[in-house]
Amino acid sequence: MPGRVSGSVRILLPNMYYGLDADKSTSPSTGDIYVATDTNRVYVCFTANFWSHPYREMVYNEDYETYLIQE
Repeated sequence: MPGRVSGSVRILLPNMYYGLDADKSTSPSTGDIYVATDTNRVYVCFTANFWSHPYREMVYNEDYETYLIQE
């Protein structure tokens, strides 16, 4: 089951979820963001019920900063 990001984060992401790629919702809502922890892929829902995959993967540097690599 996917997890939901909550608590103190730097920016407000009320619809950000994470978990295995295969576990992401099949009917996301507009504005949902899903981070697949097993494939390092980020999905964004711009249109209801459809995931877009604008980023190939997440990469991290030695300072644990995260960068998204666009397709």
